[in-house]
Amino acid sequence: MRDLLSIGTSRGCEMIGTGIGLGLAGYRINPAGFGALPALDLWFSNFKTLTATTGPTPSFSRASSGTYFDAAGLLQTASTNGARFNHTYNGANWVSRGLLIEEQRTNLHKYSEAAASIYNPGNGSFTSNVSTAPDGTLTAEKYTENTASDQHAFNMNPGSLVGTHTFSLFLKEAGRYKVAFLCQTPVQFICFDLRANTTFDASGATGTIKDVGNGWRRITVTYNSLTNYFDNVVILLPDGAGGIGARFYTGDNSSGVLVWGTQIEAAPFASSYIPNLSNGSTTRSADVMQITGTNFSSFWNLSEGSFAVEYDRLANNSSGLSGGYPTTLAAASSNNDWIILAGSIAPSPVGEVLAVYSSTSQAYFSAGSSPLAGVTAKMAACYKANDFAASLNGSTVSTDTSGTVPACDRLGIGYWPFGNAPINGHIARLRYWNTRLDNATLRALST
Repeated sequence: MRDLLSIGTSRGCEMIGTGIGLGLAGYRINPAGFGALPALDLWFSNFKTLTATTGPTPSFSRASSGTYFDAAGLLQTASTNGARFNHTYNGANWVSRGLLIEEQRTNLHKYSEAAASIYNPGNGSFTSNVSTAPDGTLTAEKYTENTASDQHAFNMNPGSLVGTHTFSLFLKEAGRYKVAFLCQTPVQFICFDLRANTTFDASGATGTIKDVGNGWRRITVTYNSLTNYFDNVVILLPDGAGGIGARFYTGDNSSGVLVWGTQIEAAPFASSYIPNLSNGSTTRSADVMQITGTNFSSFWNLSEGSFAVEYDRLANNSSGLSGGYPTTLAAASSNNDWIILAGSIAPSPVGEVLAVYSSTSQAYFSAGSSPLAGVTAKMAACYKANDFAASLNGSTVSTDTSGTVPACDRLGIGYWPFGNAPINGHIARLRYWNTRLDNATLRALST
């Protein structure tokens, strides 16, 4: 170990923190060689703080509370302006994903934690406060089927909702493990297997199922192109191994599912849970993080520089995520000049792009295809006059050899300061060097 650390130090390793309990992870290897350590290092997934390891600490704001899962798998609420260092469950452990950054969203479903007061049970009934919910409170409710030889379900009518909306809630097996979601106008449905953690038997609707620990699953269903209203959203319990066609059976008067945390959003994908305990709606404000003023000028090089960023998104970019331009980071100025790393679905090229604009477009090219929802990507890029380059996940470096560098005066992290377009996902780590790293180093940083 001594020899390894000695070799690493001689080649440009930098110790961060005290090193106690960090092991080799406590050392940041400098792939550019000695003397080219980053001027900014924000390692959100590792240290779970906004405080920079190197360079200035960004400002952060959100004009409301917001929820996230902590390292123990408990759904927590961050207060106004409180950063959310979110975790996801991989079936065995809770994994730190970094800083969660989302656009403003509204939960249109009233009384989101009181299913008994809003859902209409059919051939069954609700019992309140019978189990521990994902937030650790005794507020989960159970729908229990009766003995009727019919379909066993519960439904609600949220009223007039035109266009695409996403419905989500937390469910847990309580004797029944197949669940079908049916929207009746127009007819769209999708089924879920709570044991296998999979979707099946769908028509029109799309959905996701995520393990959130302790037997709970978060189900999301997107109903597309609603023409008039979101009439009669029905949640059915199919029998045995069947899908929506197996919804007629004789109940046993004890089986059912646990229900908690219902949400409806006017969007093509679900965001983090927004508690709505009222008869109206509740809005979670957007997360905003940036470095401005002298903090920005203290580390930024106006002539040349390089980025390395690790990130993921809550949905596929093709889902209309942030209008097709979810921004990983953006250096910008009030003159509408910018250097942006973002996802693009149009115009060509598509994928993860480096876009540079100074009075007119200077560089705009893709480093590779956008990552799927929840999949971590690593992108490294650089800027210098007539010398722009980027690599995604270890891919061959893409380049553009013409263009000037814009005079930026601020850095938006996870969003574009003058156009919003948030990442709707996580920033795990961001590093910046105030020099143009060579292409081999860019590729290594993105691997």
